[in-house]
Amino acid sequence: SGRYDEVGRSDEQHQTLGAGNREGTSDLRLDAKPLPSVNEQLKLFEQAEVSNTTTSAFSIPQEVIDATVRQGSGFVDGKMRIYEQFQKSFSTKENADFLKKEYGIGGSSHAGGFEGYSKNFDAKGLEIYKGYAEDRPRVMLKWSQVATLIEQQISQGRYLNDKESARYPQWLEKEEARRAEIEEEKRNREILSTAPHAETEQPDNDDIIGKEVVIDDRRFVIEKVEKISGDVSMRDITFEDTVGIPINRIENI
Repeated sequence: SGRYDEVGRSDEQHQTLGAGNREGTSDLRLDAKPLPSVNEQLKLFEQAEVSNTTTSAFSIPQEVIDATVRQGSGFVDGKMRIYEQFQKSFSTKENADFLKKEYGIGGSSHAGGFEGYSKNFDAKGLEIYKGYAEDRPRVMLKWSQVATLIEQQISQGRYLNDKESARYPQWLEKEEARRAEIEEEKRNREILSTAPHAETEQPDNDDIIGKEVVIDDRRFVIEKVEKISGDVSMRDITFEDTVGIPINRIENI
């Protein structure tokens, strides 16, 4: 397409300037073009980071890259979570770490909704490529680069579409309520896990010491009660007033 050719020519211009620098000469001129924009610089970084191929990163049109980033992580409400994250005052690195976890490991065809393009993502970043040949056009974006693109799209009002923008406030309200409920359950579990266990109250058996009981037609007097085991020491007093041998026994009550 016309756009594709235009990007290709821009690439050749950058390569010419780079070659001059490597020879030790200066390319600085008073009539030089303005410095590249943030997007153009990002493309240059992407070009330098493409691994195992000489294919230029400019072979992937910017519209495909932008649309692929706008697709989100592919999980249910993934774009909502990403948009919420980027509304907070986190650094680009923190946002990049969030994206790494949100995306996880995976991939799909029709990257950005474009036929013939695919995407893969893992801890290293987001890869977009066209076709399946060994020398296929491709670009590998680090998560920090993806975060920068999302920041730009949000600032320009291009990350969420109209339908998603209208849905976001309702989603956020429900999500905050759900998180509050989870936190409440978590706090309750922590309270229960850290609360001291109530000790089993031991009955006070001192009031039964000295009392008499009858077992198997014999009379015994309670002399001692063990507080922990509950064992009761008794003395046989059946024949205490007559001639006989006292019998001591222990019972558990």
